[in-house]
Amino acid sequence: EAGADQVVLMFEKSSVLAGQVVGPDGKGMQARVFFFYDAFPEVGGSPYSTEPDGRFELDVPSSYEGMVMAMHLTDQENQVRVEGVKAGAKNLRLQLK
Repeated sequence: EAGADQVVLMFEKSSVLAGQVVGPDGKGMQARVFFFYDAFPEVGGSPYSTEPDGRFELDVPSSYEGMVMAMHLTDQENQVRVEGVKAGAKNLRLQLK
């Protein structure tokens, strides 16, 4: 709050979300990946470009619960979302059309 005399910052250990984006043929493909918090759906992490084979690892707070979204690099209409993701998920598979 503006004018506050004390500000308390709380840090928590980070965790990882990991997985792969695949195309319609089931083969890994490069894409953009985003994550959004259930409690604050309008607040998400910066877009992350996957590796060429579609693999990704995102650092999130250990208390993270939310949605992970993948988007095609050139066709922004081509998206897929996985809801109910929790910190520590390591085998996410997001298949684009």
